[in-house]
Amino acid sequence: MMGEISLIRIIDVEYIKDYTMRLEFSDGTKKVVDFFHC
Repeated sequence: MMGEISLIRIIDVEYIKDYTMRLEFSDGTKKVVDFFHC
């Protein structure tokens, strides 16, 4: 059985502060990510 493959790409990256960035994906969703979380 073959399913549909859809790719989601990062289309925009906004630097907020320190190691925190806001990513916008090709499906319209946005996510705030902390890259240095310990």
